[in-house]
Amino acid sequence: MTRQRTDSTGSDRTPELAMWELRRSMAVALATTVAGLSALLIGALWFGGFPSLKRDGTITVSTLFEVLKLIFAIVAGIGGVFALVVAYRKQRVAEHAHRLVEADAVRSDVRLFNERFSAAGDQLGSEQAAVRLAGLYSLAGLADDWPQGRQTCIDVLCAYVRLPSPDVTAEHDSPGRQELQVRASAFDIIARRLRPGAETSWQGHRFDFSRSRVRDGDFTGIHVTGETVLLFTECAFSGDRLTFQDMVLDGGIIDFADSAFDHGMLTFANAHLKEGTLDFRRCGFSGGTLALVAATFDGADVIFDGSGMRDGVITFGGTTDEEGQRALRGSVFAAGRVSLRRFGGRGGQIRFDDTAFSGGLVDLSDSVFDGTEVFLNDAREWRRPPVYTHDVYRNPGFHLPPQSRSSPSRAD
Repeated sequence: MTRQRTDSTGSDRTPELAMWELRRSMAVALATTVAGLSALLIGALWFGGFPSLKRDGTITVSTLFEVLKLIFAIVAGIGGVFALVVAYRKQRVAEHAHRLVEADAVRSDVRLFNERFSAAGDQLGSEQAAVRLAGLYSLAGLADDWPQGRQTCIDVLCAYVRLPSPDVTAEHDSPGRQELQVRASAFDIIARRLRPGAETSWQGHRFDFSRSRVRDGDFTGIHVTGETVLLFTECAFSGDRLTFQDMVLDGGIIDFADSAFDHGMLTFANAHLKEGTLDFRRCGFSGGTLALVAATFDGADVIFDGSGMRDGVITFGGTTDEEGQRALRGSVFAAGRVSLRRFGGRGGQIRFDDTAFSGGLVDLSDSVFDGTEVFLNDAREWRRPPVYTHDVYRNPGFHLPPQSRSSPSRAD
């Protein structure tokens, strides 16, 4: 039985149908040609007044040749019309067959992608950590091969990270610790595709880890450019270390708004913040360290509006080793804005040690530092000092630079 196929117009076509259409086209072409020649002959006779033919019973050689030439011309014309029709129909049949092959290839690819997607999903639901890890890599490979479905695969990866966090026990091989390693691998899979030189780049996509419990992760050296968005909103950070060291923010968004930082370290050491937004609005800092040491603020907005601190450290300056030596060059505020407006501090420290304010704006106005210490006394350069209100200036925990340096700005 011949299998029917559907062309790009949606009609069912078979090879027998195509051949029937070819024969029909040839018959139509023949009829059209005969009708056209008849019309031309009748028209010519009409134009000549329908002259009568004189028959004298003899045909000369020249007359015979003229008649034969006329017959050959008619036959050649009909043959040419047939040849054109056959060539045209062959081209149409070839194009149709090519479209069928392409449609079959597309359907085959989509079917294969769907099968791979389903298989990866089944692996992610396994009780074995190794199988779940294999599912993550299978899903990432599918995203690399399937640009049209890449965002869907990314959404599934991020949704896996957002699943309720497992209980972690002291045993090294406990199911909880194995699951943490699987989730850290999910971060690593994404980070590798956001670094320069990635075989398949995932720039321009949205990575939503909102409302998850984030422990450890390594995003070292990633670039967040253009329409790329990393969402860590309403997350709970309670692990040892989440690092964005050496990253470049160039037009994208990294959003930590409404998150809670309990302990551990979130570091942006040596980051280059060129354009875009690093958002910490309405965050709660109750422990741990947010380190932007040796970062270069060169046009991006870093926003802490409405955040609160009870403990921990937010540091923008150079770090020190055990012997007190500078381990990293201090941060440089060349452009852009770091906003701590309406920041509510009830403990902890905000340090700007070894920091150069060479053009960027640090806005501390309308903030309340009740028990929180702000160290501005060891800044390296004061071409554009931070802006703060009079109340902040009078706070004993607000450590200003020596009088020999330029005075900070006030927003009275």
